[in-house]
Amino acid sequence: MKLKIKDGRAVKAKQAPKPKKIDTSTKNKAVGLFKKKGLDGNGRFPSVSRALSAAWDALGKLGLGPGQVVTADLFKGDKGSRLIDLEWANTTDDPFMPGARVPNSGLAISWTKMDNGKFEVLCYLS
Repeated sequence: MKLKIKDGRAVKAKQAPKPKKIDTSTKNKAVGLFKKKGLDGNGRFPSVSRALSAAWDALGKLGLGPGQVVTADLFKGDKGSRLIDLEWANTTDDPFMPGARVPNSGLAISWTKMDNGKFEVLCYLS
């Protein structure tokens, strides 16, 4: 038990809530949403950023978002992959309060530029 000093007395300190893990059910829902948006490797996108936008839209329906700054320079090249940290959506009234980080999963994204100039993109939760 952590204690803090208040008015000269030791009192029990509030602790941050434990980070909420992503369970199998949520991962399965994400797979279904990714498939609907063509992020299962079967869709074709004009750019990786368009595919990433579709992924954030899908994850937003599950209350998830990026847990790090995501910039376009991370997705340069005709082929590549990244693992992006996730966090739960902020449920407070404070718009500057970040959400709780997801400790057991991230958004895995890989892309390949096809001969027609479009990108094949695969997304899943690690």
